[in-house]
Amino acid sequence: MARAVAIRCGLETAPDTRQTARASRLGRRFGDNWAPKWKARLSAGLDTGSWSLGVSSRYLATYKDTEPSDRTLGGIWTHDLSARLDLMRLGMDFGPAKGAALSIGILNVTDQLPKYAGVAPYFDTTQGDWRGRYASLRLSVDW
Repeated sequence: MARAVAIRCGLETAPDTRQTARASRLGRRFGDNWAPKWKARLSAGLDTGSWSLGVSSRYLATYKDTEPSDRTLGGIWTHDLSARLDLMRLGMDFGPAKGAALSIGILNVTDQLPKYAGVAPYFDTTQGDWRGRYASLRLSVDW
């Protein structure tokens, strides 16, 4: 019996070349409505039906902290991993359940912490997480 394997890949980039009043705010941190000049996201996955794996990476270009600071923030890659097992397809019995899966996710695999910023909470909450790397494990059962 032939098995189907799905492979997916993606790339997203977001340069902002608009020449508007807001464009002058690009590349500097503000309390509202700002963005680095470049962001990118790469993703790839493999799905066999009974299990799947995924990896994604996010890039945040360098940008300046709030004025009057000239501190540089960003310039980082953050990587995430995910995996999923379809427990019923792998032969496990869950009685009357229609489906069961075990999933694991690891966010910020390399434990990349946000850089120090000059204003409370002293890091850019829109672009980083002070918790660093964290993982989740989930068992789901469909009835």
